[in-house]
Amino acid sequence: QIVIRVNYPNSPAPVLEENIIQPIRESLASLNNLKNIESRTANHTGLIYLTFEYGTRMNLAYIEASEKLDQLTPNFPRDMPRPQVMRINTSDIPVIRLQAIPKAGVSYLEVSALAEKILKKRLEQLEGVSLVDINGKQSGIIAVTPNQAALMALGLSESKIVETIKNANQELGGLSVKDGQYRYFVKLLNTTGAETIGRLPIRLKDGSVIALHTVASVRLEPTKQTGYHLFNGKEGLVITVQKQPDSRMNELVPKVEEAAALFKKDYPQAEFALTQDQTFLLDAGISNLEQDLVYAGILTVLLLFMFLGHWASPVLMSISIPVSLIITFIFFYLFGISFNIISLSGLALGIGMLIDNSIVVIDSIMRKQRSGMSRLESSVEGTNEVIVPVISQVLTTVAVYAPLVLLSGMAGALVLDQAIGLTISLGTSLLAAFILAPLLCKMLLKNRGEKWKEDTVFYKQTAKGYHKMIHHILSHKLVYFIITLLLMPMGFWLAACIPVSALPTIEKKESLVTIDWNAPVDAQENLRRVKELLETIQANCTVTEAEVGIKQFLLQHDNNSIQQVTLYFACPRERLKFSTDAQLKEWIKQRYPQAFVQIADAPNAFTQLFISAKPYFEARFKPVKSSADDKGNFSKMQDMLRSIPNQNYSLGQGMLREPSISVTMDYTKMALYRVERSA
Repeated sequence: QIVIRVNYPNSPAPVLEENIIQPIRESLASLNNLKNIESRTANHTGLIYLTFEYGTRMNLAYIEASEKLDQLTPNFPRDMPRPQVMRINTSDIPVIRLQAIPKAGVSYLEVSALAEKILKKRLEQLEGVSLVDINGKQSGIIAVTPNQAALMALGLSESKIVETIKNANQELGGLSVKDGQYRYFVKLLNTTGAETIGRLPIRLKDGSVIALHTVASVRLEPTKQTGYHLFNGKEGLVITVQKQPDSRMNELVPKVEEAAALFKKDYPQAEFALTQDQTFLLDAGISNLEQDLVYAGILTVLLLFMFLGHWASPVLMSISIPVSLIITFIFFYLFGISFNIISLSGLALGIGMLIDNSIVVIDSIMRKQRSGMSRLESSVEGTNEVIVPVISQVLTTVAVYAPLVLLSGMAGALVLDQAIGLTISLGTSLLAAFILAPLLCKMLLKNRGEKWKEDTVFYKQTAKGYHKMIHHILSHKLVYFIITLLLMPMGFWLAACIPVSALPTIEKKESLVTIDWNAPVDAQENLRRVKELLETIQANCTVTEAEVGIKQFLLQHDNNSIQQVTLYFACPRERLKFSTDAQLKEWIKQRYPQAFVQIADAPNAFTQLFISAKPYFEARFKPVKSSADDKGNFSKMQDMLRSIPNQNYSLGQGMLREPSISVTMDYTKMALYRVERSA
């Protein structure tokens, strides 16, 4: 997917749509492999979403889209910045976020400069980092306030102060100095800093010189903010870290954690914290699969001791399993397959076949040895006897999974590692069963197989109970046949009732809330509302973050409005998260019923890949005839929606109304009172 962002300050949404967004949308509609195109226009900004078919070379699509924008650039207003073209992929989600909160008594401007000039550059030096982004920065301006009484006493005017500052910051162009045979180019630096400007000299009429700070107040003041970042209710900065596509997340995050620990020691003027670590799900998945492999091997050996009356088979299996895994890892390395959740799941399936095949071969060899054959003869004859059924069993499984490698699209990309991992592990199981198992039997077993106990007491009792059950079923064949027929429809009914989802159910403790107040509020009022909201839910949350107003991130794919807020919070338990979601929604509904609220689970790399953000069902409306009465059409739409009996729906962003004022000039009165249009 490609997103094109258009920023044109002081332009209303209808004008922006007609003059800029629509021409761009019509021009980009002819891109190769374009699947869908959608645009959203608001005051000052617009977004165009381009969705391409899977398999499209996105680097070429990106270049093609940029070239078409360049062709349209001469038709755009001169003061409009060039539209920004961005590619969307899973690496756009920050792997981790670093919070920097100024301590009490420390200037916010100081911490902002620290984050921009030092922390960002130190993080960018880490191997595997592609982009470091910052939000919540605050910049300053040097405010010069003339002292009118002092100016009048000295006979100066404000223009003299302006002239003094301009003269100290003139661009002299190319200035060179010659020293013998050498020529040096000299650049004069501008005067910066409040203290430096305050010391600028001003010449009086009598020829004396005074400093600027004697007739004016010079100080560094923060600019009026259009956005804020909050961490646990405190204003601060957030630094996001994006990884390179080929870097490993579990290697990059520890480096960021080490850097954060150094920041705490080197820069005591700020508090640092790490949030939204994206490695937790990956680490948990791989840890569970590795744990399953270990437990599977241990339980297999224990079960063999329970059912077999000798030590040979369990000991041989305890040797075969780790050796087979090592061989599998070698093939993983040769085929360039990494350890991930999908490849390890295929490996886990193959381990079961590895155990089955080895048990069959070892049991056949020991049975031959109990009949009186030598170790060499029993190893050869026992393996040859079961080689055909074992290979047939493996090939039937490979026949199911191997064709998955040929699948195209996203489905093929997802199951590729699983199919290859399973095929490799099954091939390794054949090597272990036909080469390793006979070799171990030849080396470790003795020529006294007739003295070995064949079965344990536990196995004999289990087999006895099984034979009784089979005898009972065969004695009442008609009854059990009817029961089987009755259970079959129930199976189909239960299959229809089983829920279908892209991912298995996991515990969800994090929420991401998007709020649009749907009112002309400024950043300060937006901040006040968010702080009031956080006070109501802070007790239920372990971590809260809020991006209030206009965000300063370089990479952002959503609307950037001063009346919006993005809120993230994490709870200790899933049940508490759901109750906090309901509490937050009810709080906003009671105090700001016109606000637009969207609550979703906090995204990560897996949800972005497997789960679509699009609703299950979406209805879009468009007037049959174009009309200038947009307000009337909107009111009719609202009345129609209110008439729906079951109102279990949420309004989309297209139902938001941004404030605008239409001014109609009366040219007759303007001519009467001699008012120019440019005035």
